[in-house]
Amino acid sequence: MVGSNINKLLEQAMELDRLIVEKFMEEYPFIKAMAGDLLEKAQVIGVRILTDAGLCEFTCYYKGFLAQSYKEELLDDISVQLTPNFKCKPILEIKENALRDMINDQEYFSKQPFETLQKYLPDLVLKFIK
Repeated sequence: MVGSNINKLLEQAMELDRLIVEKFMEEYPFIKAMAGDLLEKAQVIGVRILTDAGLCEFTCYYKGFLAQSYKEELLDDISVQLTPNFKCKPILEIKENALRDMINDQEYFSKQPFETLQKYLPDLVLKFIK
């Protein structure tokens, strides 16, 4: 079982995710046209948070790009369908300290989401599972 501090951290990260997506959509409205029906589809991704105590794994549920909820563990329902012919199982990995830093930068994300996100891209690792 994952510690309550990591669960709270993930809840804060999901709130930040919603803020970032809303700001992106506000600043770059053409994204809605480009994304099309992806904004309405349910997507499920895995998240691994690397802590000093070990690895914490979660399954996160999205409606389009907006985070909705999560469950502890990587479950079998991880799936993102980008097109009818392209379906994948992504896992996002991040160190606990980097995630805390992102959450602490919430003010900058709300003012300059794209620039602030670029600052953290080196801390994010995207993997795909079979």
